[in-house]
Amino acid sequence: MKRKALCRIICVLLLTFWVEVKAQSPSYSDSVEVSLLTCGAGEEVWAQYGHTAIRWNDRKTGEDIVVNYGIFSQNQPYFLLRFIFGLTDYKVDTQSMTTFLRQYAYEGRSVVEQTLNLTPSEKQQIYTALIENLKPKNVVYRYNFFYDNCTTRAHHLLLKGLKGRLQSQWRGDSNMTYRRMIHQWNAETPWVRLGEDLLLGIEADQLVTTTQQLFLPDNLRKYYGGATINGRPLVSETHTLLYAATPPITNISASLTPLTAAIVFAILASVVFVMELWRKKKCRVWNIFLTLTSGIIGLVLFAMMFSEHPCVDVNAILLFFNPLALVLLFGSLCKRVGKKMCIAWFVWEVMIFIGLITAIFQSIPLPILIVASFLLLNCGMQIYFAKCGNAHLRKLT
Repeated sequence: MKRKALCRIICVLLLTFWVEVKAQSPSYSDSVEVSLLTCGAGEEVWAQYGHTAIRWNDRKTGEDIVVNYGIFSQNQPYFLLRFIFGLTDYKVDTQSMTTFLRQYAYEGRSVVEQTLNLTPSEKQQIYTALIENLKPKNVVYRYNFFYDNCTTRAHHLLLKGLKGRLQSQWRGDSNMTYRRMIHQWNAETPWVRLGEDLLLGIEADQLVTTTQQLFLPDNLRKYYGGATINGRPLVSETHTLLYAATPPITNISASLTPLTAAIVFAILASVVFVMELWRKKKCRVWNIFLTLTSGIIGLVLFAMMFSEHPCVDVNAILLFFNPLALVLLFGSLCKRVGKKMCIAWFVWEVMIFIGLITAIFQSIPLPILIVASFLLLNCGMQIYFAKCGNAHLRKLT
C-alpha cells in the first residue's frame, strides 16, 4: 500500500514537472477543433466530483493541448490557513493532450470529449478570450467550489465566444440544492459527506437555478449535450476517450459509518447518564470529553464564519458545537458547579434546543442530531447536579 502511494506521488510530481516544461500558448487556425473534456471522479477527496477542461486541437498542424483551470500548488505561503479560510489560489495552464490522458489513465478515471460545433468566428472569439486568460496577470484566480471553479471557468470562457446565445433542453432538477448535488457524488464516502455537512450551512439547502447547477462537471456535460446555438446543436460529436478502470469512489470504512459511530456514542452516553443518576455523582472524565470535543469543533465552525468558502457562514450546527463548551470545560473539572457556570450550561442547552428546531430549515445529518440530543441531555444533567446534587457531592467527598 505504501509502495503504491509512493509511486502515485512520484508520478504526480513527474507529471507536474512535465506540465511546467511543456506548457504552451495555443495558436489559431480555422482547422482548430474545440472540445469540452469531462473527467470522472477520482479517489481523492478533491477529485471525487470530477473535473472539466478544454481541448484545443488543430488537426492540420498537430497542435493538441488541454486548457486546465484546476492547477494549484501546496507551496503557496500559509497554504493550510489559506485553504481553511477559502483563500486558495488556482491557476489556468496548458499541457499536451497526451500528458493529460496519461495522467487520467493512471488514476483510472474516465474522460468524455464533446466536440463543439463552432463557426470560425466563434472559434476566433474563444481564442481571443483564451489568450487573455493565459496572460500572466490573469492566470491566477481565487477558487470557490460552488461559484468559481475549474468547470465554471471553462464554461464562462466558452460563453464569451458564443456571446451567451446558448440554450439547452437540460434544465437540471428544479428541486435541487447544493447539498443534494454533492450528496449524489459522496454517497460512497460517508465520513467525507459528514465532514462536508458539518461545514455547510443553511445556504447550501436553498433551491438553485439551472445555471447554478453547472458547477459540477457532469452537469455541464449534460447541459452541453442538450444545447443549441442559433438553432444548431452545440455538440457535433461525443467520444469516450478513457473508461473508468475501477469504481471511482472507494468506501474507506464500510463497517464504521457515522451512523454506527453515533449509535455507539448514544449507547455509551446512556450508560454514563444512568451511572451518574445511580451514583448521584457526575462523571468528570465524560464531561471533559464532551466539552473539549464540542469546543474544538465549535472553534473550527466559528472560524469558518469568516471564511470565503461558500455556504458556510450561517450554520445551525454551530449551536450544537460552539466555543462556549471550552468555558464549560473548566466547570467539568470542578466538583461543585457555581451559579455562573450553571447559567452557562443553561445557555448551551437553549442553543442546542434552538439548533434542533432549525433542522427544519437546514439539512443536518442524523448522526449529528443524535449527538446533539445527548449533548442537550448532558446539559440538563449538569444543571440538575448544580441545583440538587451539590449536597450529595459534599457527602461523597
